[in-house]
Amino acid sequence: MTQRRRKFRLRPIHLPMSILLFSLHQGCVSLREEAETLPQPIPITDQTPLKLGLEEAVHFGGQTMQDMKQLLQIRGAQGSIEAGQHLEQMIRKNYRSWTAPRFINAIHLYLLYPSEQPQDLFKMLVQSKHTLAIRMGWHLAAALPTPKIAKAVEDILTEAIVDNTLTPQFVPDMADALVANQLRPLYTVARSGLFATHQSHFAKAMAFLKPDQSRNDFLEYLALASAEELRQLNLTSVDMFTCMEILQQLDKTPPPMNHRNFENLFYFAISRNTGLSTLARNVLKNFIPGENTNLALVLARQPIWVQAAFVEGSRRQLSPKLSLFLRELRDTTSQTDVIQEINTVIQ
Repeated sequence: MTQRRRKFRLRPIHLPMSILLFSLHQGCVSLREEAETLPQPIPITDQTPLKLGLEEAVHFGGQTMQDMKQLLQIRGAQGSIEAGQHLEQMIRKNYRSWTAPRFINAIHLYLLYPSEQPQDLFKMLVQSKHTLAIRMGWHLAAALPTPKIAKAVEDILTEAIVDNTLTPQFVPDMADALVANQLRPLYTVARSGLFATHQSHFAKAMAFLKPDQSRNDFLEYLALASAEELRQLNLTSVDMFTCMEILQQLDKTPPPMNHRNFENLFYFAISRNTGLSTLARNVLKNFIPGENTNLALVLARQPIWVQAAFVEGSRRQLSPKLSLFLRELRDTTSQTDVIQEINTVIQ
């Protein structure tokens, strides 16, 4: 005799509306009470003491900072001088304990109302061994370029080179400071920063400080990536955005063809990254048709797959000038497969 299994169904629980409203009300009260317990900024008025207002602006930012800026406009030049003094004292005292937003707020205000000797604050920050302080110090030097700041930058970096402590200073803002203060004698520092960090800021600084010399050093950097690596989607030896910046600079100031790493431009021209490939081909176009013979000799010395990939990639942007170069390559290369590919492309 078989027994029938009884089916059980879970019935929904219907809570009275009064209970639901009470729970919702209690939740809102808890959130509201929690918000009310958070520190609130004091209103900034004409009567607010300068030091207190600055502390509030650094702590809360936002509207409090805007109100403080308006107050300083009202108080004029003397208020700005006093603000710079107070801000420098606050930064010196609190930079180790401040959270990043407060530190950034303080530097933002200080750049608007600097003290009389900002180079002293710059030196203190970049010598502090505090990561964010170092970056804020270099940001200060980039935003307030003066002869005194330039001298301080030169002193700091010279000392770092002698003491072999340059690496912690390699932040993007340092490169920006070299440009802002036009410190061309420190070009080698920017070059070291590029190879140490792979950051595009240093490439921009090199191009600004010494355009001619940077062409050779840019080719040295591009040579860090092999042809095989550039055929992959991910780059590990170089930074993709830095390479793009370098290729754009080389398009403006073409590199010398007799450089030992000039051939690497062809490797970038066949990269699977469309952006890198296009930029590298733009650089090579500077030598077409005037240097077709020499350019063909460089490409003909490369492995057959590099030559074939370059010819194949030329289909998409074939022009009369590029056709002339491919004909020159056809007459130069010893690779039968490459010759056949060229004939197919230019027919």
